[in-house]
Amino acid sequence: MTASGGRLSVAVEGAPGTGHLVFRRVGPRTCLERARFHSPARVLTPGNHGHAAWAYVTTLGGGLVDGDAVSLHIEVAPAATAYVSTQGATRVFRGAQGCTSDIHAQVAEGGLLFYLPEPLTLFEQARLTQRIDLELAAGASAVWLDVLSAGRVARGERWAFSALRSTLRVHVNGRLLVEECTQLAAAPHAALAERMGRFDAYATLLVLGPRVAELAAALQTRIAAERMIRKAALVASVSTLPGGVLLRAAAISTERLLTSLHRAIGPLGSLLGDDPLARRS
Repeated sequence: MTASGGRLSVAVEGAPGTGHLVFRRVGPRTCLERARFHSPARVLTPGNHGHAAWAYVTTLGGGLVDGDAVSLHIEVAPAATAYVSTQGATRVFRGAQGCTSDIHAQVAEGGLLFYLPEPLTLFEQARLTQRIDLELAAGASAVWLDVLSAGRVARGERWAFSALRSTLRVHVNGRLLVEECTQLAAAPHAALAERMGRFDAYATLLVLGPRVAELAAALQTRIAAERMIRKAALVASVSTLPGGVLLRAAAISTERLLTSLHRAIGPLGSLLGDDPLARRS
């Protein structure tokens, strides 16, 4: 474990591409108690002025190459507050075998996890299987974002990947609350780009638990108040869940979608003590 310039880079023995983060409340602040990663995975922990601990996950080599299998396990202890993101977009390069990504997060009672990574970007002929499992104890909270971009649109690779299968499962107090699967694949009878229409980015945003109840209510009110416009640059819908909401959105560009989502989430200073999204601008 080494630190430099307020950032922590960690790599330990273990299966390639695996990572484990444990966040624990110590007095008025949360600390990153444990960070175990094996190359090519890395984690950076910039300092901040709030009470939450921040972690940015990254990989060497700029993305996932054919055959890569990465996994991340996140634990948030009781009353702890964690913000986890990625240093940049998760890029998946072309390959016949494909890549796999597994993310498993556990949040204890009173804990809060923000997981707001940069978009997932699959290159031409890329294949990815992604599995996300989120387990919340009674009284735990989470804000979880998953964004899929059309790919390297500027290079003509719009929805040009071969296959994506992404599953999301959310358990609250041991009971299954959400289970959904997104499966996209190239087909000889209809190009994927044609089936995706005019949209270049899609997102799923989960806001769940008592510590983010006001945010969930504000999102629901905002989406309900928006008028449907023909050929709108961005469309969104929200589903009510016990204790929160699940928002789905699509936009004509990744930038447009991210800007709207970050605006909808609002300043995070009140929840984290400092706003990581404000540092992006």
